[in-house]
Amino acid sequence: MFKKILKGLAIGGTVLAMGATAQAADTININIYGASAQYKFWTAEAPEFLKNKLGCSTSDIYSAKSKANKYVRDGVEYDISRDAGVSVCAGGAIAGTSITGGSGSSVFNGDTVVVRYTSKASYDGIRAVMGQATDPDTDGCYAEAGAYGYRLQANLDGAGLVAYGGTPGALDTLSCQDVTIGASDVAAKTFNQTTSGMKYGNSTDATNVAYSNSVVYGTNLDDPEEKGFTASRPIVVPFAFFAGTGVPYTNMTREMAVSLFSGNVAEWGMFDGSYDPNDESTYNTVVLCMRHAGSGTLATLDAAVMRGDQGLAQTEKTYDDDDVMWGVSPAVYFNDGSSQLIECIQQAHADGYAAVGYADADKCGTDGTSKTNVFRMTWQGEDGYAAKIKYGVYDFWSAQWMYYNETGDTLTAVNHLINFASDAANMLPSKATFWAAQGDMQVSKGTDYTYPVMNYTAE
Repeated sequence: MFKKILKGLAIGGTVLAMGATAQAADTININIYGASAQYKFWTAEAPEFLKNKLGCSTSDIYSAKSKANKYVRDGVEYDISRDAGVSVCAGGAIAGTSITGGSGSSVFNGDTVVVRYTSKASYDGIRAVMGQATDPDTDGCYAEAGAYGYRLQANLDGAGLVAYGGTPGALDTLSCQDVTIGASDVAAKTFNQTTSGMKYGNSTDATNVAYSNSVVYGTNLDDPEEKGFTASRPIVVPFAFFAGTGVPYTNMTREMAVSLFSGNVAEWGMFDGSYDPNDESTYNTVVLCMRHAGSGTLATLDAAVMRGDQGLAQTEKTYDDDDVMWGVSPAVYFNDGSSQLIECIQQAHADGYAAVGYADADKCGTDGTSKTNVFRMTWQGEDGYAAKIKYGVYDFWSAQWMYYNETGDTLTAVNHLINFASDAANMLPSKATFWAAQGDMQVSKGTDYTYPVMNYTAE
């Protein structure tokens, strides 16, 4: 919060020093950080936002993105695996780059507008915009920039920036930037999860290490709205359950989900009575592939599916754990990301087990079978398509939260961005099968925990 105030005072002092007769063109930064779903949206749609909402000429728009990037601190280069991207509306020459612009954004009279987006855990998107250090501080931005709210984002060094219409080039480096918008799958108050295990589930990778995390509202995560931040929810993203070949069900009921992810069902045959604890031939061990605490996907499972009826499994249990071997508990593996979770399901199949997990509904493509030995289950008999979400048929979803606390031109730009994302006409075509814009929703959830209800007002 204080960083925002100090920034405003610094800007105000600069303007006063320049006098009231002239104001030089400025750079407006919209730095989005957090939930991976919003990274996917803005990687594709930021150039269209600059063009269609801000009126930027296509000749002034440049974009870049990358999966793996470099980060240099104290002369040492680090390899950082981070999804990051940037789109620029150049209102003039950008210092330190070869990028120049002409008209720039008509909305901002030639100012340069930069939209950055970096994918990380949902809870850290909230912490970042509120000016809290990472926990732990893994990217070094606090040490380098001296501000808790800084996170790794695209560095405008010109490398990889490709003109509008071309395929965005690869970013050269990342730099520490002050976060403008904290993006999360859920509200801050929805985080109340703790997990402990290996970082990458059942991965055989030598880099897999012991990892535990606890993200609890009121303990290590505050509510931005209580601190005066604005919360908007422009994009609705569905989640789904994914199973490995060998799971004997294609549909997930709520009773099954609550029983499974609370750790109360150890054998798949318990659901149909075919499991006999005295007959090893009926053993078909349940393997749960889950996300670590801090994940908005895990928090959505907790809020939208469990809804307080049962707590989630919290501790890893490997195949050779006594409780698993004796059929008392399912095997449980936690994963740092959704991609690792899908790999967890695949690895379980390779190990001779049948696993189940959860991720964004479009994780395996439109048909749900694009990953080897993994398929998307229906939830309560339905697929998580946008048409099912809009009218309340499918309820395993979250309206993505975007927290911000800006003023002046930056606030104006953010409001334009929120309005753009809320309009169904601007939905990313590759996501339109699953995702819905808020402006198209016929149902709504008051909180992440509430069941969707119809948006109807009698006239």
